[in-house]
Amino acid sequence: PGGLTGDPHLHFAHGGEADFRGEDGGIYAMLHHSGLAVNVLFEACAFFLSDLTLKVRGTFVTDIFVKAVTESGRIVRIEFTPNMPPTPLVHGLEGG
Repeated sequence: PGGLTGDPHLHFAHGGEADFRGEDGGIYAMLHHSGLAVNVLFEACAFFLSDLTLKVRGTFVTDIFVKAVTESGRIVRIEFTPNMPPTPLVHGLEGG
């Protein structure tokens, strides 16, 4: 399976890897498939590597936005913002 870690490092399904630097405040489509879209918000951040000798100016994913279409055609949107609880926020469910 694929994934995203750190500032960020992309891990692809078949073992490939890549680094990605987004623009501060930029929203990027990370996955788009029939009935599913995953977008992420990037934020710039300066940090030191573990030995404290190299300052890195990188970007991190700070928010995730998911849009899914159910089998019945209902659109469900999920916003995940770890720094702003309560999270995740879910829109489009029965009674919501």
